[in-house]
Amino acid sequence: MRHWWVLVKLALNILLTSLVVVLLGPAMSEAAEVGRQLAAGATVDIDMSNLVFPPIVSGTSLVVATVLAVYKPWGRVRATR
Repeated sequence: MRHWWVLVKLALNILLTSLVVVLLGPAMSEAAEVGRQLAAGATVDIDMSNLVFPPIVSGTSLVVATVLAVYKPWGRVRATR
């Protein structure tokens, strides 16, 4: 299978999309409520440390997808004439 990286990138996209819906959905409503309270001038004492990991996972998977898009295991692609 010469184009295996396409399937890997597809799997990464499906995985990240489902993780956003399943894991970040509930946390986003809580973060929105905290934002509303902060905008109103109230002080908020809440632990938002669980929102650190999504950017790390997203950035890492983006780097992997970029490497898979650029790296060609069979060598350079020849120009067609």
